[in-house]
Amino acid sequence: MCGPVWMGMFIPPLRSFISVYSKKINHLVFVSCCGSSDEKKDEKFGHGLVFNEVRNILKEKLIFCRAFPIVLVVPEEKRELPEVVMNTRLNDENFKGEIQERFENFIREIHG
Repeated sequence: MCGPVWMGMFIPPLRSFISVYSKKINHLVFVSCCGSSDEKKDEKFGHGLVFNEVRNILKEKLIFCRAFPIVLVVPEEKRELPEVVMNTRLNDENFKGEIQERFENFIREIHG
């Protein structure tokens, strides 16, 4: 399942889907593109909070969670500017470097 993390919240449509179908889900990998960095994942708006919520619902059915923080494509000197992070979109031109490596590692992980 792939979904956003908005302001550190597990969005209601995804939470409802997982809650309603949790008995039918055998295994799940949760992936998110988010604004929080790895360093801030456990802070108020971090993706770690959402990942913990998914773990609490699915328990052992959750194989793993992976985040693809948008800050990985933002120039380092602008990563602390909320307006820059919120207005950055992934595209063919900026999908390179660390975020591309993370994606390629993720693909290797799920293919075992």
